[in-house]
Amino acid sequence: MKKIAVLILMMLLMAGSVYAEPSKPIAEAMNTPASSFDLYLYMLENECNKNFLLGEYKSFVSVSYDFADNLIIIDFHFDQSSQPYKDALEKDDKEKIEKLFRLAAKYFAIRLGLTEYKAAGILSNISSRIGYKGKDFDVKKFREEIIKRTFIMLSLASKEKYYLLKRNHHGEVFFTGTDHFKPTKKTK
Repeated sequence: MKKIAVLILMMLLMAGSVYAEPSKPIAEAMNTPASSFDLYLYMLENECNKNFLLGEYKSFVSVSYDFADNLIIIDFHFDQSSQPYKDALEKDDKEKIEKLFRLAAKYFAIRLGLTEYKAAGILSNISSRIGYKGKDFDVKKFREEIIKRTFIMLSLASKEKYYLLKRNHHGEVFFTGTDHFKPTKKTK
């Protein structure tokens, strides 16, 4: 009986120190360093979600970089059940959705620092020296470039409609509301 108890105790003690090796794709990803810019975008997305996730709006924010156009895209996705969009969607009131989107875009632009209040904005207050040790890195120029290249999108989808507002990096705002694509029956 003592031998069995000792054997069980040894097995329990050894079980805690056994680890599995990561698979090859995971190991490669672990050995690939992220750039300072990648980390900045990651922190920007986290800050946006922390600052703009309002319970009643049921939104989330995604941040990406468009290599072809050299733009940072901040995309605010709103849920169709969020107030006040829910009421406007039920009444199919495109004008009300456009007004709400324009108001939200103006608010987001101010909070991000894309207007004349740049210094108070989120874009200017995120650390931009993440992992960068060089002395020749000009933080002010980096932040100015980020602000010049930031593009805001707001999107809302219902079962029938898709609404999109784009505020480009020049401050111009465009709104569209379209029907979802409805496939037609195949003909022989």
